[in-house]
Amino acid sequence: MTPIINDDHTDHLEKEGWVIIRGVFSRAETEDFRRRAYTSDAEKLGKRDLLSNPHFSELILDERVLAVAATLVKSRPVYFGDSSYQIASTLGGISLGFHKDNPHMLDPASPDWQSPYTLVRFGIYLQDHARHAQGLMVKSGSHRFADFTSGQSVTMPTEPGDIVAWYLTTTHSGNTMRTRVLGYPIFPDTLASRVYFKLERLAKVRNLFMQQAERDRVALFMTFGAQDHHLENYLSYLKGRKYMVSMWQESSYGEAELRAAERKPVSLLSMRDSVLELDAETLI
Repeated sequence: MTPIINDDHTDHLEKEGWVIIRGVFSRAETEDFRRRAYTSDAEKLGKRDLLSNPHFSELILDERVLAVAATLVKSRPVYFGDSSYQIASTLGGISLGFHKDNPHMLDPASPDWQSPYTLVRFGIYLQDHARHAQGLMVKSGSHRFADFTSGQSVTMPTEPGDIVAWYLTTTHSGNTMRTRVLGYPIFPDTLASRVYFKLERLAKVRNLFMQQAERDRVALFMTFGAQDHHLENYLSYLKGRKYMVSMWQESSYGEAELRAAERKPVSLLSMRDSVLELDAETLI
């Protein structure tokens, strides 16, 4: 079934820098995605992109995902191997910090800020974040400013089955902290966040005040873009990043994936051959 996505979603993305598309996947599908993530982890597939992961290859080419991508990118979407699964234990520490993901985050004179940005990241969070912690936080409107301070901080109330999408130029932070009683979010780089980290050493005290995750935070991420100069700039940037070059080197598409992609409304760009001779260990 094609998800309900329309011009209202596109308008919201353009205005706020983020948008939630509700109910793209069923609860049964999201539970299956969780199982596949744990299976992938057991098989040590975390260094591959999702298309080259046998447990997730169909997701990248899912017609619902591509329908959302085409609508938000406003053209035939390009997929270039930027995707992953992530598992964060409820027992582990929480990393925070507002940031952007575009190449020239803080340079307003760069090409990133001279025309509407066209690279969109999808997050599929496989547990409840409408009533529980450790979801995504963004600064609404921040995609128009080359800094980390502009915009209103907003937590994303995603539920299993939703896709949340944001521009790479949108300021965001993972793993939202929330107070137990009112669910009030604690924003990164504030006095409250510093207090939280001190409390983290005293787990029993922390748990009296802080809302806990529903369960282990499992999420899927993927990026789509238009075939334009923003994509070219981003690919050049990623060729200097250790994590991405390593992923491209580990990700190889078989005939089945290539044939399937040819039948779908997506342009598949394989980056592996262009980075095979790079030494990832020398990169940032």
